[in-house]
Amino acid sequence: MFALPLTLTQRNYCPSKRYGNAMTKKDYELLAAFMLKSKPPYPDVEMEMNLFMYSAGQYDTWQFMVLGLANILEQDNSKFKREKFIKACGLTIPDEENT
Repeated sequence: MFALPLTLTQRNYCPSKRYGNAMTKKDYELLAAFMLKSKPPYPDVEMEMNLFMYSAGQYDTWQFMVLGLANILEQDNSKFKREKFIKACGLTIPDEENT
């Protein structure tokens, strides 16, 4: 029987807490490189509508995964550089001043 997934408020889901091994900068770099390689193309306005919707869904899912992963890693390590990780994954977040 499978256990229910842990909620994000519980600290037990963090790799270093769960297995006793702290993640290193190299681990973060490998995760970011994987997310960058798995980045789908950004939807283009010139696409056919059904292809545009499919591509938009893929991009939204990927973006959600990058931000969720950044949240988990930030909770696991207080020295984790969230913005640097997100940028290394290939996700650009607009500056709050320019919006």
